[in-house]
This record gives sequence, structure tokens and C-alpha cells, in this order.
Amino acid sequence: MDDLVSLGYTVVYLAKDCSMSWDAEFQEYLNKKTPEAHEKWCFVKAKATSDYLCSALPAPYETFLHLVLSAATDSAPDYDDYSKIFSSTFN
Repeated sequence: MDDLVSLGYTVVYLAKDCSMSWDAEFQEYLNKKTPEAHEKWCFVKAKATSDYLCSALPAPYETFLHLVLSAATDSAPDYDDYSKIFSSTFN
């Protein structure tokens, strides 16, 4: 599921013109490389909900991201359902 979460973040990132809500905290972490900056970045990222991240995007983005973020890490991905989410929008 980690790969699908990464894919979800990447798709949202690209759809939002290469921007995410935690960009400032990530840049701060890259500049400082301190445990505190890393903790702040992780905290902001963890608080960002799929609804918030996808607020300006079509509904399938939020649906997909919500599903992969809420799925158990050891569960089997339902690729058919995931493809149906987007195929209904882009076909």
C-alpha cells in the first residue's frame, strides 16, 4: 500500500501544478536537516487530509487518495476499484 500512497501523493502533486500543503516545511527540513525540522514536516504531512489536499481537484482524486491512505498496510490493493474511480472520469 505504501506504493499506492506514494502514487496518490504524486498524482495530486502533479495535478496541483507541483505543489503540496507541506512544501514550506519540507524546504525548511532540507535547509536545516535537524530532527525538529523533520518532525515538523512529518506532523504537517500527517495532518493533511485527502479532502484538504484534493479540495480543488475532481472528486476521483480525493476518493483514491482517501482509500489508499485509510487502507491497512498489509491489505491487498483492489486495483479494479482504483481503476474504476478514474476511468469513469477520464473516459
